[in-house]
Amino acid sequence: QEKNARRKMLQTQPEKVCDKIGRAYGILRNAHILSSTETMKLLSLLRLAVDLGVLDEKERSAIDRFYIEGQPGHVQYMAKNLIDPKERDLYRARVLREHFSHLPLLNFDNLAKY
Repeated sequence: QEKNARRKMLQTQPEKVCDKIGRAYGILRNAHILSSTETMKLLSLLRLAVDLGVLDEKERSAIDRFYIEGQPGHVQYMAKNLIDPKERDLYRARVLREHFSHLPLLNFDNLAKY
């Protein structure tokens, strides 16, 4: 059902799908403040990009890892200090920005294969 829903969405609103994926990619590469909720939404869109072939499959494991590492407790642990929520959001964004700055460009031409 999910594949059918994706296919239908790509047939009826391909620009919207590309826009959402592109915005998620841009935010993760450039944001300086990211809440855990926003991070999960953006990572879901990048996972969709991998599923659609817009982003290379080899990126899936890092995206999945950040689902876990983006959670407040994991950010707190990585920071090795007791930090408040605002500092966690700054720290999370920095870590994601550093990782995603190395991602290859999105290849929307691959959507035609889906």
